[in-house]
Amino acid sequence: MSFWSRSNFVSRTLQYYDVAVNEINCKFAWNCSKKNIENMYKKNIRKNHLEIGPGTGYFIKNYQFDNLTLVDVNDEILQYNVKQQHTTKYVRKNLFLKDETIDLLDCSSVGVNCVLHCVPGKLEEKMENLIHSFHDKDILIFGGTVVNDPSTDFLTNIQLKLLNKYGIFYNKEDYTENLIHFLEKKNYDYNIQKVGQMLLFEIRLK
Repeated sequence: MSFWSRSNFVSRTLQYYDVAVNEINCKFAWNCSKKNIENMYKKNIRKNHLEIGPGTGYFIKNYQFDNLTLVDVNDEILQYNVKQQHTTKYVRKNLFLKDETIDLLDCSSVGVNCVLHCVPGKLEEKMENLIHSFHDKDILIFGGTVVNDPSTDFLTNIQLKLLNKYGIFYNKEDYTENLIHFLEKKNYDYNIQKVGQMLLFEIRLK
């Protein structure tokens, strides 16, 4: 699934997306409760923030921002979040394309949650394109993504197989060790936490 397809999927399921994804799938399929993601946002989110693929805006709705910028490729999701988050700053752009760039608009943190596993390509390549789009400015990129690391959990394996088969996920080549190797090679300051099948990451660009 491309970033565009993922956004179209979310826009068609806004009314039950939070329950299906954040309440059920995260807890039972990926063995990572939404509390882990909430704690990650609480730790890393800044007053000047940019959110990529905001979905319903669930994880940013309770914060007060000096500046909030939303990035997506779907106008319906952007307009929905503009109303929910009371911001007028949004950009319709796919930051996972090679050589795509964006004006940071004074943002110091970037959230990208449950998006990378829906983008074609290897995890380290998707992350490299994302990082490049910010010109290596002094920002913190954080989020969570479902990886394809080996699992002994029956439900996890079934979900991964089906979601990739039907083009909802695109994470067959997404492995924790490959992302770590990329970050080490580039000498980025990072923190990675594996919770179930979810990889929670923090990457500081300087």
